[in-house]
Amino acid sequence: VRRPYPKRVDLFSFETSQLIASFPTVYTPHRVRFSPSGKYFTLVCASSVVTVYETLSGQLVMNELRFQRGVTDARFTPDDRS
Repeated sequence: VRRPYPKRVDLFSFETSQLIASFPTVYTPHRVRFSPSGKYFTLVCASSVVTVYETLSGQLVMNELRFQRGVTDARFTPDDRS
């Protein structure tokens, strides 16, 4: 039996392994990438949708960038701009 993956992102402390925050998402995330500064994170979902969130608040910064072809990864530039 295949269980559905949760539609959320859980952030944990590397030092304590404690849950810091949990943010609901519209789609099931398949890859999470953080910006170099840690200020933002991006979610890549199986439905070829990419979203960008602010890490501390979980606020949506860029909503549903849709692509016609499958997307498997997303990266930030070193200056956090894209």
